[in-house]
Amino acid sequence: MAERFALIAAAGEMAREKLGLPWPKGEAVRAATVCFNGWCAARGGHGSGEVLAALQAIRSAIQRHGEARFREAKRDPGLPPIRDLLGYRFERDGEHLYGFTTTGWADTLQGIGNPRIIVGALYERGYLFCRSDPNHRFVVKIDGQSVATYAVRYSVLFDEAAAD
Repeated sequence: MAERFALIAAAGEMAREKLGLPWPKGEAVRAATVCFNGWCAARGGHGSGEVLAALQAIRSAIQRHGEARFREAKRDPGLPPIRDLLGYRFERDGEHLYGFTTTGWADTLQGIGNPRIIVGALYERGYLFCRSDPNHRFVVKIDGQSVATYAVRYSVLFDEAAAD
């Protein structure tokens, strides 16, 4: 899209010059820049629309269901199970994490895009916490069982949202 707005700016500058339009030099570039920035703001920022939509869905899932559908990893195993579990809440290396199960991840991102592509993009941006797993998962012990999760860094996820 940036290329399209750049073409509009160039066309505007050429039209100003060739047709003798009463615009100051650079006005078409300024106008195209304003429009591009407005378009970016309306869609939630720069980058892939699929990734931006995924980030919004993940933020929404955590905000709406943080206590209800994300189980505390170190809770008493005798408590009743959580209905429609999305994942687990836990801390590692001083970071608060939300670890989505594979099913919870797919449910949260349903209809947005390919979950594997989204995982790779979020990992590259530093949103996911993992150690040497080629699929970018982090394994956490739940009731003595190893559970692979997509561990989202809470602070990074919501600090960037506040900065947008």
